[in-house]
Amino acid sequence: MRSYCLLQLHGHTCGVDLSAVKEVLPVQPLALVPLGPECLLGAINLRSEIVSVYALESVLQGDFVAEADDNGAPPATPVVSGQDDRFLILQYEDFTFGVRALRVDTVRLPDEAEPLDPRLPEVSLLHPPMEFEDHTFRVIELDHLVQRLRLIMTHCFSE
Repeated sequence: MRSYCLLQLHGHTCGVDLSAVKEVLPVQPLALVPLGPECLLGAINLRSEIVSVYALESVLQGDFVAEADDNGAPPATPVVSGQDDRFLILQYEDFTFGVRALRVDTVRLPDEAEPLDPRLPEVSLLHPPMEFEDHTFRVIELDHLVQRLRLIMTHCFSE
């Protein structure tokens, strides 16, 4: 069985490998990071560890392929904060970071579950959509995500 933590982002449901989830926290005040990139919401102190929190929808915006509605217009994808918002704290190798999620859930997939379309562009952070029972979601490739976050932060603070 494969387990994923599902989160609502930019009108899409995405999943991250449950083993990378360190914690799920209620939204809390953030310390702003001066001159940080727009995807960096701020930082929190998590038991004496400073953790950067990102707006993942900003990092992934080019990876989402918007499906058009019946009239050919892309769907509206408002990002609205609410009482269900959470900070998802992720650990990938030596990199701990947080993302804001509009809703968090979990799902367990049998090993034989396959993507609806198995093609994955080499540079994409998102796998093709998976469908299981009443969940359709795209798995976030954490290795590519961490590489992109490091690149964004390096570029931002090296200028």
